[in-house]
Order: sequence, then C-alpha cells, then structure tokens
Amino acid sequence: VKALPHHVVFPQVAMSAIVAPASRDQSAFNQISQKRLDFVICTPGSLAVVAVIELDDASHDSDQDADRQRAQVINAAGYHILRWDARRMPSVEEITMKFANTVRMSDPAT
Repeated sequence: VKALPHHVVFPQVAMSAIVAPASRDQSAFNQISQKRLDFVICTPGSLAVVAVIELDDASHDSDQDADRQRAQVINAAGYHILRWDARRMPSVEEITMKFANTVRMSDPAT
C-alpha cells in the first residue's frame, strides 16, 4: 500500500473474480475456481484491475508448470503480473520501481 499510494490493493483475491473461463465448459471453470491471487492492484474509483502481484515461495520452485499456466490465464485476460520471491521481500522502492516499469502510464487500465 505504501509503494502504490495511488492504487487500491486487494489481498487474496479469487482468480475467478477477475478472470472468466475461455468457455462455458466446467473443466475451464475448474482451472480457475479454486485459485487465489496474492494481490490485485486496482485504480481508485472504477476499481479497474491494473496488475496482479504474485509472491513465489518454496512451493513454486517445484511447480513451475502451474506458475506458467497461471501466468498464461492472467496475461490472456489482459493483466500484468509482477512476481517476487517471498523469501526475499522487496522494499517499498523496489515495488514502486517494478510497478512503474511494468505498468506503463499509457495503458488504458492505469
């Protein structure tokens, strides 16, 4: 919140709250229904999603396929993903810089 004072930060958001399955097929819904996003960054007022922040812990070392699938779904929905290793949390300045470099002001969502 300190790093992104001009945005609204929501923790632990259900992926299905911001991503719709590609088809009405139950298996497509099942791919996203139980997944949580660590943080969703939104614009104030409209609450348009600007980016998703994911914290990678030791479990991500062994399940990189799941991370790739998650990233594909989020990117296909048009959202930016910022990732950090949870074992070495970034400073406020690092978050601000990475966000600014990843989410350009020219993007419609910002």
